[in-house]
Amino acid sequence: MNKEHFDYDGIPLGVTIQAEKTIFRIWALNVTRVTLNLYKDWRDMRRQSYPLEKGGDSIWSVEMPQNLEGMYYTYSIEHYGTVHEIVDPYAVASSPNSKRGYLIDLSKTDPEGWDRVLRPHVDLMDTVIYETHVRDVTVKWHEEDALQGTFNGVTTPLLETISDLGVTHIQWMPVFDFARVDELGDGYNWGYDPVLFNVVEGSYASDVMDPCVRIRELKAMIQRCHSAGLRVIMDVVYNHTYKSKDSNLNRIGFNYFYRMKGINDFSNGSGCGNELATERAMVRKFIIDSLLFWQKEYQIDGFRFDLMGLYDIETVDYIQKALKSVDSETLLYGEPWIGGTSTLEYKRQFRKGVMKEGHVGYFNDDFRNMVKGDNDSGKRGYIGGLTDTKILLNSLLGSYYDGVEKVGHTKFPWESINYLTSHDNLNLFDKISRSFPDAPYETKKRIVGLCFSILLTSVGLPFIQGGAEMMTTKQGHHNTYNMGDDINAYDWSLADFNSDLRLYIKRLIAFRRDTFVYQEIDFDKIRDCTDVQIDDRGVIIMRIEDRVREEIIFIYHNGCDVSHEEVLEPYDYEVVCDGKCFESAQHEKTVRKVVELPAYQTVILKRKI
Repeated sequence: MNKEHFDYDGIPLGVTIQAEKTIFRIWALNVTRVTLNLYKDWRDMRRQSYPLEKGGDSIWSVEMPQNLEGMYYTYSIEHYGTVHEIVDPYAVASSPNSKRGYLIDLSKTDPEGWDRVLRPHVDLMDTVIYETHVRDVTVKWHEEDALQGTFNGVTTPLLETISDLGVTHIQWMPVFDFARVDELGDGYNWGYDPVLFNVVEGSYASDVMDPCVRIRELKAMIQRCHSAGLRVIMDVVYNHTYKSKDSNLNRIGFNYFYRMKGINDFSNGSGCGNELATERAMVRKFIIDSLLFWQKEYQIDGFRFDLMGLYDIETVDYIQKALKSVDSETLLYGEPWIGGTSTLEYKRQFRKGVMKEGHVGYFNDDFRNMVKGDNDSGKRGYIGGLTDTKILLNSLLGSYYDGVEKVGHTKFPWESINYLTSHDNLNLFDKISRSFPDAPYETKKRIVGLCFSILLTSVGLPFIQGGAEMMTTKQGHHNTYNMGDDINAYDWSLADFNSDLRLYIKRLIAFRRDTFVYQEIDFDKIRDCTDVQIDDRGVIIMRIEDRVREEIIFIYHNGCDVSHEEVLEPYDYEVVCDGKCFESAQHEKTVRKVVELPAYQTVILKRKI
């Protein structure tokens, strides 16, 4: 990193609590005075105040000769005669609604057995990610109000139901402190409005009045995830803050933490009012310190980055090096796009194809669009429509970059996070319903199953939006970030109603794990043993030659509304998957000469070489 950053290495910002003293440190640029305010209760108006001394490198500090655990605190920042009271951006605990920081000994928040549960080991290419939201996944799972929408509601039976699909990682939508939900009242939000980046969101806790409870309950939830065999991914939003001019960060570094177009004109590449200047040393340090804090203190196994196109490439490289030096299995990926117009040069933005080392993955929107069509209209992709054959076939093989054909953008298969839908835009059932409005429910189920079979038989890391495996609906709404439980909560009765679809997905994941090409990390070897094409009927045919097992796998995806017959070479073929996957009848164990390729269905066969 640059010299400016190295000047700060080894100096812990935030609060250090020791047996007989408490040390406060904050980095504040171009301010004339910093004052510490201590409160016995977060609602108190009375306080005790102590000045901080300015040291080198704009670090202000004060050492209090006592252990102040249990107190609340803020800072008063004076900037050219104007004083603002702010919450420490490095705070790790807070009062309700982020009003004041809280002084805490985090070791006292560890649940019983916290250090005894090992993080599950997952081979990188076995990764299958499941995205979900604390409130959505728990509200209709429990009849007991106290468990609905809480960390405590993420129980072992719930997690085992998810892990039974064969997924390996569970990605939680934001669990850090965010705005727009009154922690003392009610409300619903996805959580993409950051306030305090190192504080746990209180609305998911059983007791928001006690700052320790939310921490302990999140740790216990993570502990249960690990016990259920699931590695935990945290959805993080370091691209912007909820507030702009009057945010905590802007008060301690006026126009420093954000990209600006003028004195009070914030660059708005996030579409949310501002964007953090990740390329600046102390912004970069803040992000990396925060990520390391979550990784170490909360045993987080990976991070999904919102609007990662707003991160400069150099910072992304430092992030992956810092996190993987702690845990080499840390999974990192993000959205390789932005939400508006940014002042960060395009060539410096983290976009598809920029990380030559391949240590950070990104959502493959080419795959998404080629398979199902665009996000919110009725326009179809391969399934039931026309598409760009070259991009589609390349997407099915991990979107590797071919300098001759000029398609693709990955150097390694794990860079491609293959997905159909995520929390944004229409969910899968609603998209299929819009694209096929007159189709019967069972036909829609077959189309959803075909989407999953294409996803799970393609090269890359599969990502599943929670609820898609049981065909949940959001009633056709494409942006439900604040629409509440009636729209967003999982209808768990559909898990039983569509148990055949869930079993189908489970079998496809098992097939994937048992097929060598999906574990391969060298694109040259993948291309050497795999061929994929679309024939004149519109059927995708993938041929995989396993020379170790001496067998050939044939995968047929029929995205058309008519069935076809495939005439086979004269061998006996083992049927892995056929057109009876959603029927009670047993499929044929072997076929010879000819096989039916039903409409909107995948057929998988094996034979000896």
